[in-house]
Amino acid sequence: VSDGPVNMKERATCPICKMTVKFPTKMSRIESDQMHIERRVKSNGDFSQGSTKRHKQKKYIARKYMDELLANKEAYRKLCGIEYHHVENMRIRKEISESMGVLHAVANACGKLGIAGSEGGISLRNVFIVDLCSGKGMTTAICGAMNEDGSNNKFLA
Repeated sequence: VSDGPVNMKERATCPICKMTVKFPTKMSRIESDQMHIERRVKSNGDFSQGSTKRHKQKKYIARKYMDELLANKEAYRKLCGIEYHHVENMRIRKEISESMGVLHAVANACGKLGIAGSEGGISLRNVFIVDLCSGKGMTTAICGAMNEDGSNNKFLA
């Protein structure tokens, strides 16, 4: 998490755009929200008793993608920084889930092309991504945070 200057109203100045924004960001609450959801599901079961099997499967995949992002501690730490305040929106969990789905599709395509990383999972080493439907740019932000060399110059929103 960024060490930007914080004033009494839980606001900070972004070192990049110099805007005063709410900080900590919504992203920094994702980890505690995810743990709360997992505890609730474990103790009460899945609340979608009347839902279709497809709906339950979609909810599971969304939780799986959230867990995967949270498992990448360095990327999550970067995304919680004030420098990423522009990717905030009301449906942050939905945006993260969709972005992780896109990145899995990219990883599968790289595997089929023979350019995937040997470590498994998502590797962005050999790709250049152009996100044409970027909205708030969540996919590009996650790519930049997960990129091993620390640069964000291979991803375009």
